[in-house]
This record gives sequence, C-alpha cells and structure tokens, in this order.
Amino acid sequence: MNSICNGILQRVKYRDVFRAQYYISDLQNIAQQLISQVEELGCINIASVLFEIIQHAADELDNMILPIVAYEIHVHKCENNTLTPHERYRNFFIDSSKHSWTNVAREVIQKYPFVFTHITTFCLSTFENIKTCLNRLVKDGNDIIKTLSVNVNPVNLLQIHLSGSDRHREGQTVILLTFQDKQKLVYKNCDSSVDQALQVFLNLLDLSYPYDIKTRKFIKKNNYSWYEYIEHKSCNSMYEMRNYYKRSGSMLAVLDTLNYCDGHCENLVAHGEYPFLIDSETLFHNFDVNELEVQIGSMKEERTILFTGLIEKSDHIEKCDRSESCSAFQAAGYIKQIFQPLID
Repeated sequence: MNSICNGILQRVKYRDVFRAQYYISDLQNIAQQLISQVEELGCINIASVLFEIIQHAADELDNMILPIVAYEIHVHKCENNTLTPHERYRNFFIDSSKHSWTNVAREVIQKYPFVFTHITTFCLSTFENIKTCLNRLVKDGNDIIKTLSVNVNPVNLLQIHLSGSDRHREGQTVILLTFQDKQKLVYKNCDSSVDQALQVFLNLLDLSYPYDIKTRKFIKKNNYSWYEYIEHKSCNSMYEMRNYYKRSGSMLAVLDTLNYCDGHCENLVAHGEYPFLIDSETLFHNFDVNELEVQIGSMKEERTILFTGLIEKSDHIEKCDRSESCSAFQAAGYIKQIFQPLID
C-alpha cells in the first residue's frame, strides 16, 4: 500500500511546495484509506483509479490554505520591505540560517485551528463519500447493468472523478465513474424525485418532433441516484443545429413554467441536436405569486424567462463585471479556470 500511496503523491502537481506541507499528511491519510477501499473491491490499476481524486483534493486543500498564507505574508511585509516578492514569499516559510521552517510559518497552525479542522473534515468526508458510492455500486450492480447498460464490475473501474459541484449532506458531492470501453456512470447523493416529476410532465406534454425534449435515464434509490452519462457532442449539420435551437426554445418554455432558476452552462449538456438538463434540483422553485419583481443578481427585475438563468441580457452581463455569458444557451466554449496566485 505504501508504495502505491507514495507513487500517487509523487505524481500530484502541487500548486506550491511550501503550502503543501500544511496538508500533505491529511492527503496521505485519505490516499491510504482510498487504496484500502478499492483494493477490497478488486480494482486492478489502483493508482490510475485514484490519482485524479488525490489531485483534486490537493487543489481544494491548497485553496483553503492560500488565503491565510497570503494574509500572513501581507502582515509581515513591512519587516522585509527591501526584498522582492519571491524572496519575501520564500523567507516567510524558510529560515535560511537554520535550514528549517520559520516561527511565523509554524504559528499558522496554532493561529488558524479552524482551517486545519476544516481540512481534516474535508478529507474525511471525501473518503466517506467515495466509500459510500463504491459500496452502493456493488449493491446496485445488477440494476445498473439492466437499466443503464453499464458494466459496473469494480474490476473494470478505471477512474473516479469528483465534480466541482456544491457539497451537501456532510460533504457528499457528485461522482463520475469511468469503466473499460469508455463507459461512464454518474452517482448523485440525492433523491431523483424531481427528475421523475419532470419526466412525467414531459410525457404529458408529448411534444412533437423537433420540439421534443429528452432526459437522462436514471435509477431512483432511497436518498441517492444513478444517472446515465451524457457527453458533449457537436451537431453534424445545420439541420441538426436548427433542431437543437428549436428544442432549446421548448426547453426554455418548459423549465420557465416549472420555475427553474439555475440555468448556467455547467447544468446543461449539448448532445448533438438535443440539449440535456443535468441538474434539475432548482425545479419547482417557490416565490410569492403576488410578487411582480424578483431579485436577479444585484438587480430587481420583473419576473421573466430570465429568471431561469438559461439566457441573460447583455447589460446584465456587464453589470456583473463579466465579458461573456455563463448561461446555458449563450455560453461559448469551455470554462477555463487559471490559478494564478499573486502575492506582493
């Protein structure tokens, strides 16, 4: 186990080797626990299965450490005002005369105990989330094969990916499992009753081609669900593209009718000529029927289809200090997040 764990940790691209010292022991603990868990399931290529999780955890833990490090360096800036930013950053951590950590770097742990408690809690909840998912995978294997046509034998597991979605119920989040033959499966730690209600509503509407709306296949369990994975796929012709936008219009009408309010680009997948809603949790949103205005961002506006978030006005984009739309039907390309810490 130790050799596998060390191999994974050595491959991780740490954002900063100094800050990593604050959380490396927690990262090692979660790696060892996960290795033990997947070994029990009979996974073959354990390092490949777990690497992305550990990389994701390292990035998240660094996000927790960075603000307090940046603040402390700013506080001590006046003591080293003649140094360059790079020298000042290094000297915050390393005492060159003693070849060891400085006292101020060591004091961070005592000064911000709540941050390190949060780090430990994050690691524990991440492990429990994945452990629960894998145990349920084994239990529900036959149902998944029958309904979603995915061979979920743990031996075939290639990768576990944690989504960047919000965590609920003691740190649980959406998990994407990848198996051999590029088969994928989505695990959600929530009941799929909302998706079920949406499907019933669409069946009642019985929309004709090319205004029909498709939804993902799913398996409803008690407080959790398994979903079909829908990949992004471009249209192959102008004919398909026209149909895509016709269906986008009907989807906008349906979701507005059902008071949907979280239509940003990460909650919808374009799969050929069909748009797929992949996060329906804000359907049936409640608001006062007598209320003529609703709060949208920092502005009050009349209740319109803009409330869905699937589209937005250009002036709203500018007022939110953005250059491009993040709405599902207007965003272009992929969202790319570049981590560029600036400390001076």
